Amino acid sequence: MKPDIDRMMRRTWRYWYEDGLAEMAGGLIFLAIGLLFLFEAVSSPALWSAGLSSIGLPVVVIAGSWLASRVVGRLKSRLTYPRTGYVRYRRPRRRRAVRVAVSAGVTGALVAFLLAMAPASRAWIPTLQGVLIGTSFFYLGYTADLTRFYILGALSVLVGVAASLVGLGDVSGSAAYFTGVGLALVGSGTCALRAYLRATAPLAEVEEHGQ
Repeated sequence: MKPDIDRMMRRTWRYWYEDGLAEMAGGLIFLAIGLLFLFEAVSSPALWSAGLSSIGLPVVVIAGSWLASRVVGRLKSRLTYPRTGYVRYRRPRRRRAVRVAVSAGVTGALVAFLLAMAPASRAWIPTLQGVLIGTSFFYLGYTADLTRFYILGALSVLVGVAASLVGLGDVSGSAAYFTGVGLALVGSGTCALRAYLRATAPLAEVEEHGQ
């Protein structure tokens, strides 16, 4: 029974990500974060010592996620649901929300630890970002059964390590990491959307041709 439920859940997640829209939205959020770090890198230190960096990042993530969820929902109503139907998704259980909160707390603790260390350790923050976010991509690839997320996971790790090895530092390295992975997400999502639109047709047209 459980394998059947797992298969159905994976099929549901695959349906959500198959058109690439959520992927493209996530890429745009990554690009916005990259621009935020780039602005921090080129701005005077006095400006960011006031705490604007710590305020700006949550605003970008929360506002971007809110806007992306609504834009993706509208696009799916116009492009996805007329082609392959509407699937109602179950809301995340409390245990899953707790796991997400714990993961976010551990990530924040690791970043804070590196920030408290010597500058040499701070330079490896892009690598930490690449590994943690890459792990999320790997898990998403398994959950949605989509190979391209495994590729994005490997790319995330490579970009993070490269940003650290080049010696960009924590801020410029973070800007390079989120910009690079954001572009990869937008490109991957665009290719997925084009493939989805070529492989499907509105259900009304399919019914007309079938009669």
